[in-house]
Amino acid sequence: MTTLGKILAVDDTIASLKLLTGLLQAEGYEVRSAINGEMALHSATRNPPELILLDIRMHGMDGFEVCRRLKAQPQTRDVPIIFLSALSEAHEKVEGFELGAVDFISKPYQREELLIRVRTHLEITRLRNRLEFLVEERTLELKASLAELATREEALRLADRKLLEMLQTLQEGVVTVNTTGLITYANQAARKILALEPDIGEKYFQGMEWQYIDERGMPFPPEQLPLTIALREQKIMLNIEHGIILSDGETTWLSVNAAPLFDEAQLLSGAVASFRDITQHKACEAKIERLAFYDPLTLLPNRILMLDRLQQALASSQRTGNSGALLFIDLDHFKTLNDTLGHEMGDLLIQKVTEDLKTCIRESDTLSRLGGDEFVVMLEDLGSDKIEAAEQTQLVANKILARLNHAYPLNAHV
Repeated sequence: MTTLGKILAVDDTIASLKLLTGLLQAEGYEVRSAINGEMALHSATRNPPELILLDIRMHGMDGFEVCRRLKAQPQTRDVPIIFLSALSEAHEKVEGFELGAVDFISKPYQREELLIRVRTHLEITRLRNRLEFLVEERTLELKASLAELATREEALRLADRKLLEMLQTLQEGVVTVNTTGLITYANQAARKILALEPDIGEKYFQGMEWQYIDERGMPFPPEQLPLTIALREQKIMLNIEHGIILSDGETTWLSVNAAPLFDEAQLLSGAVASFRDITQHKACEAKIERLAFYDPLTLLPNRILMLDRLQQALASSQRTGNSGALLFIDLDHFKTLNDTLGHEMGDLLIQKVTEDLKTCIRESDTLSRLGGDEFVVMLEDLGSDKIEAAEQTQLVANKILARLNHAYPLNAHV
């Protein structure tokens, strides 16, 4: 039977553990449980789960020590850990994140929040594992291809026709250039990736300057064109990501590897560059970042990103002496609305409130959704005068209260 994921739940309070286990099992997760730290270490080491829900306050070995030991073991160090706590002390959260936890969930559990966080971190873990597998697989293939090309230098200079035929079938683009930067060969995949018609003959490329392609790239300014500079300085070993702006205005991201070519006298005669389209990989990386650091409903920074920005703001405040402020916002009777009108109406209200809150703060301030109906506004750089900073904070708070003090039409409901 296929499950949504394998989870280890750890809590020394039997009632809480049964509640947590039953809730997750009802959703289709395979759940193992442990009532203390020793049992948790044994279970996780013997059969590593995909996610660990770990209570902080336990008799004997507490959750922090369990986390520390799990992260020290190679078989469990990459398993994501979410801490469970009835407290919300900032120093506990800081310590937990420093130990490698990915999130905190407060007791008593809010069912929807718990399930969303569990589902999100399982998806992040699986996406990351999949990306690592694909990157490793493609890296091995590319290394094998470059090794083969390096052992057949004659073929790279168009002396071996069999190898040239093989190059035409590769999915990776391959070009060779001489020491002046002129292209001497480009395979069919190269012409296709660079958005040039694949049926254009090879002679079209011979004599074209690679700098023309370099100049279409990003994020390199004209004075930092990678392969052009490598040829000029005769230091041709590149492994870079290169964005090419195509003729239609779209950007294709390439993974580019380049190696030197030598003549019979072992003098530099040019370079061979191979590249593949990693645009989809870049999109996956962006999706992972959104899942890890942004609330999926409002696209606001989530708890993890908020804590990171708070740490940066505190460090900046210590350097500059400027004050800041945190405003915590909670919507009254939100649970009643969810229970009576359904979660779709609740989500719609959260989105409308988010838009209103954005109008009340500066672009330099941070608006975050912690979860449920909880928001945080972080005001930075309010000046060194604490009285003026307090007055500015009060003005923002009054503005928020006034802005939210109106009826919200939710489809047919108000």
